[in-house]
Formats: sequence, C-alpha cells, structure tokens
Amino acid sequence: MSEWINGTIYAPQHIAAIREMALLFDISEKYASDLNDQVERMDNNLLIETSDEEAIARREEIYGITADGRPLDERRFRLLVESSPPTAYTEQYLREYLNYLLGEDQYQLTVDHETLSLTLKLTLSSKANQFIVQEFIERIAPLHISVTVGLLYNRWEILGKTWGELAEDTWIRWKNEVL
Repeated sequence: MSEWINGTIYAPQHIAAIREMALLFDISEKYASDLNDQVERMDNNLLIETSDEEAIARREEIYGITADGRPLDERRFRLLVESSPPTAYTEQYLREYLNYLLGEDQYQLTVDHETLSLTLKLTLSSKANQFIVQEFIERIAPLHISVTVGLLYNRWEILGKTWGELAEDTWIRWKNEVL
C-alpha cells in the first residue's frame, strides 16, 4: 500500500505513540487499502479490454449476449464489436476498424466495385472470431453489397517447405494451424 495512507508517518510522535491511535491508523490503513483496490478495479473495468469477468458479464447482460462458455478474450472481442457505433460504411473505416479489432496483418480485404462484393479472409489466428466479424460487417455494409467472410488458410507459397519436410507432418496440420 502506498505511504500516503499510513497515518503514522504524518502524525506527531506523541500522538502516534498512543496505543489507540496506532490501532486506529492500522484499521484506517486496511480500509484505505481495500478502497484503493476497489478504485483500481473500477478503473480497469472502464475499458472492455481490461475488464474482469464480472464487468464483462454485466456488459453482456446489457447487450443481451450469452457467454456460451467462451473464453474471456472472445467475450471481450464480441463486446468490442457489439459496442462499436453504427457508422456509415466506407472502405477506409472498415479497414481502420479491422486493424483495431484484429491487427493489421490478420486479414485480407478485397472490395470489388464492379460486382459490388466484399470479401474478407481472416488468418487462422483470428479463426475463433470469424462469425463475430461476419455479423459486424453484415451490420454495417450496405445491403446491395454481397459480403463473404472466410479463412485465409496456409498455402503452399507461404509454407516454403520441401516435400521431405512436409512429409514429416500431416497436411491437415500445415493447412489449419497457425504457423
């Protein structure tokens, strides 16, 4: 606990020497410590990214989301997507928001203006969030644009391995796991 809470430091010696005052300082330090912990917890719960389990559950209740036994990180991600303001769709906004949610190199976005289609491929590290991202894009994209969200699997040119190295493992692992 920080020293500013400890009353014995600031009390005159003749007062700090009184047994009752020393007990009072100890008790007040304990309550101040508890208060400081609660204030720190409240500060952490202000942002979705740093919220604890209880705060995430409360936000899910507000948004009408069920946890379905998902890990806390996935639940945080879903809340980030759900709490995003409904803005007008622009390709620049979509790219900025996907960079914020997933990371800059975690997806491939292709917008075809001639066929009015949007294709988003997520890397395997974002696989757990595929359906959440798809719901988000379908919510903000104009209705006349067809939306396709899929996974960007490992491809031969990315692997850069020889046949001998590939033979040591299964193709399913090379294709489906984050390398």
